[in-house]
Formats: sequence, structure tokens, C-alpha cells
Amino acid sequence: MKAYNEIVNMILERIDAMEKEGRQFYWVKPWTGGAKFPTSFLTGKTYKGINIVTLSAGEYLTFNQIQKNGGRIKKGAVARPLYFYSVGKKKKKKKEGDEEEVRYYFLRRYTVFHIDDIDGIDGHFPAEVHIHKEDYPEVDKVIRLFARKTNLIIDITKNAGECFYSTNRHLLRIPEKEAFTSVYSYYSALFHEIVHSTMKALNRKQDDSKYCAEELVAQIGSQLLLNWFGIIPSEGDLDNDINYVRGWAAYLKDHKSAIVSASSKAGKAVDYFLKTTGNNSNEE
Repeated sequence: MKAYNEIVNMILERIDAMEKEGRQFYWVKPWTGGAKFPTSFLTGKTYKGINIVTLSAGEYLTFNQIQKNGGRIKKGAVARPLYFYSVGKKKKKKKEGDEEEVRYYFLRRYTVFHIDDIDGIDGHFPAEVHIHKEDYPEVDKVIRLFARKTNLIIDITKNAGECFYSTNRHLLRIPEKEAFTSVYSYYSALFHEIVHSTMKALNRKQDDSKYCAEELVAQIGSQLLLNWFGIIPSEGDLDNDINYVRGWAAYLKDHKSAIVSASSKAGKAVDYFLKTTGNNSNEE
């Protein structure tokens, strides 16, 4: 693509410059809303123990709690395990023949659903509403067309704490545009997940050992699409995108070669998106 080398060089130059200046690399979530930790919807308390690791951030409800609060589980939603240690008591005979009461611990397993997978229930952590002057209705139209032609479900969820693409459900979830700090960051996240959604069509294998490489593909592909559609960044947006790329590249020994490899795959994903939606690529 015409912008291909420019995007790759911009990423590499910005990474090099930030390293030389000794600046820290950290990515900031560009949207608000949703609990920052795995949290009980009923009590508002953060879960403890292994649940911090096994559950993503957000509020959770059991099936009965969903029914009592008038909610409906979205089609294809996946139940998630929640673990609690409980204390039991039992009688134990002593050598002298007497009995004593002793405590024992056992693990209970519950099934819960993330609030983003539920319709009809509002969470306790609403997103800040950002008023954006910029608007890109034609871009929204092209994205809807791509979703329709590839059977991709785009689930725009109010107050969502998560933004992801599910290969099993071929579903993309993203918070509402107003929850993002800028319009650019909304489309950056949306295009990122759209590039992920091209994995099957372009035979990119889902491999946990190469997870960081796929993240590079998605983020660079997002940069290419943002450039193609002329979506203008606000102050700080570009640095946040670069920090995201650098964060994943840090897992690889040579981030420059990783970015070049990922950029090639990202270019193919972008070309697939443009051809699917009837846009002409500008390859030279």
C-alpha cells in the first residue's frame, strides 16, 4: 500500500526516539466505564484470590441474579467460573475418646456471567460521556458493510469494560463511541478488533505462543486503516498507539523485525477489508 512504508517507518522512528529520550512506555485504556477489577454486581466488592487472575475486569452475576434483576443473557455468551473457599466444621474423635470440633476448607465453584454479556441490566460503573465534534458517518457505513459481508457481529455495548474479538463467536465487542476520550481512539480500537477478525479468512493461526505477534498485526493494521480513512488523532493519541505496539514488541527479542513481519500481515488484512467493502487499494 502507498502508506505502508510511511506507517512502519513512523512506528520505528517514534519507538527509537522515545527510547533515546528515556521515556516510559505504557498504554492507557482510551475509554471509560466498567469496573477496573473483577467485581460482584450484587455486593460491589472486588473478588479475591485466584478470581483476580481467571476473570477479566468487570461486574459479574449468577444466572439467578440476572433473572431477578430482569436481565437477559446475550446469544453466545460464555459462562465463567468463580471460585470461593468455604469453611466447614466436623466432629473428630480424640485419642481419649472425646470429640472435638475441627474446621476444614473446601473450594466452591460458581458460574457467573460478565455484565457486558447481559442485556437489560445497567452496571454500577457508568462511562464518562465525551462530546465529540468530529464525526465519520461514511466510515461507520463501510464498517457496517464489512460486518454484513463477513457475518461479523459488532456488539456496541453501553458502559462496556471490555473491548475484544471472539474467534469462536465471530463477535467484536466495543464500548459506545461516547465512552472514548477521542473519536480517533474509538476507531483505533474498532479497527484493531476488525483486523483480528480477518484471522480465519487470511489463514493467520490463533496460537497463544504468537499472541503478541497477532496484537502487532492488529494494531499496525488499525494504523493503516486510520490513515486510509483520514481519521485525525487528538493530542496524545498517536503516542498511546505507539506505546501499545511497543508493549507487545517488548516480548520479542527484535521488535523491529517483528514489526516488519507483522506489518506485512497487517497490509494483507487491510487490503482484504478494502476489497470486501468495494474500496480500491492503492498498492504501487
